[in-house]
Amino acid sequence: MLCIIRHYKFIYHWTPRTEARRILGVSPRKRLAYKLAVVGFGIVVALFAYLDTTDYTPLPPAMITVSLILCPAAALSAGFLDIQPHSAEAVFAWLVIAAINGGLYGLIGYAVGKYILRPA
Repeated sequence: MLCIIRHYKFIYHWTPRTEARRILGVSPRKRLAYKLAVVGFGIVVALFAYLDTTDYTPLPPAMITVSLILCPAAALSAGFLDIQPHSAEAVFAWLVIAAINGGLYGLIGYAVGKYILRPA
């Protein structure tokens, strides 16, 4: 169903997507920040899943470098050396690392949206 609605001196076509954007009020900058925050959280989840399934075997140096570039918050895992693998404490520690990494990625996404991407 396509309707033309007059809204704040602008005429636009109504679609469910435009209505959702109007209701939620999420700007493209914030959407980019949220998407990158989810990507940052997902990177840590993938890293934790890999480490947990391989029984925390030492990573090769190249993989350590890549994981520290993609997940700088993983350097905090050095502070959790006393935690036993495969325990609830290990899951909680990696959730803290995931939240920090998601926040870092979100800040980067917001800064990119604010200072690099210009409104169309």
